[in-house]
Amino acid sequence: MKLLIPDYQINLTWKDYSVPTLIIENPHQFFEIINDLVLQIKEGNNGKAIYSDKDKPVPLEKAFEILIDYLSIDSVPKMLLTKIQKRMEFQATNGPLFENTQILLAQMEHLAEEIAMSLDLEIDCEKLTVGNLLKALGITINLDYNGLGEKIFVLMDLISRFEGDKIFILVNLRSYLSSEEIQLFVDTALAHDLKFLLIDNRRYPLFHQEKRVLIDNDLCVL
Repeated sequence: MKLLIPDYQINLTWKDYSVPTLIIENPHQFFEIINDLVLQIKEGNNGKAIYSDKDKPVPLEKAFEILIDYLSIDSVPKMLLTKIQKRMEFQATNGPLFENTQILLAQMEHLAEEIAMSLDLEIDCEKLTVGNLLKALGITINLDYNGLGEKIFVLMDLISRFEGDKIFILVNLRSYLSSEEIQLFVDTALAHDLKFLLIDNRRYPLFHQEKRVLIDNDLCVL
C-alpha cells in the first residue's frame, strides 16, 4: 500500500505498525495537496496523488476516507447508517435470530388486526419486513463520547466494519488533541488494525510509531 505525492516524489506507506505522517508547512502547498485529496476521495475526480496496492493503481475514493471537520462529528453519515441497518436486517433474518424475528413480525401483524377489530374495522396490511421495522424505529448510532479521539476512533471502526477496510486521512487532528491524547488514539487504532495518515500544517512532537515526512515552507522535503 503506497500513496504517492508526485510533485515531491513522496511515497507514504503502511507497514510494520508504523504511522505515516505528512507535515506541510507551506500554506499554498497545504491547500493544493489537501484539495487534491478531497476532490479525489469525495468527488471521484482525477488528480495528482496516486494510490497503489500491490503495485496496482486503486482510485482514492475506493480506498480512503478523509476527515477534516471534527467539530461536526455527532452522528454517523447517512450512507453508513443505511449499511448498518442492512447488516442488522441480515442478522435478524439469518442464523440464531431468525425464529425470534419471525415470531415478532407475526405478533406485530396480529396486534394491528386486533386493534382494527376493536374499532370494528376490516383492514389489509402490507407484509411487515425487518427492514421496514428498523426504519420505523429511527435507529441512530451513539457518538456521544467524552473525548474527540475516542469519537473519531469509533467512527473509523464503524466505517471499516460496515463499508470495508479503508485508510483514513486525518487533517490537522493534532490541533485538537494533546500529545498524550494523540498517543492513546494511535495505540488504540493500531490495536484494532486501522490504517491512517496524519496530515498537519505544522510540526508536533513525534509519537512512538510516527514515520514523518516534512515539506517545509521553502518546499524542501525533509
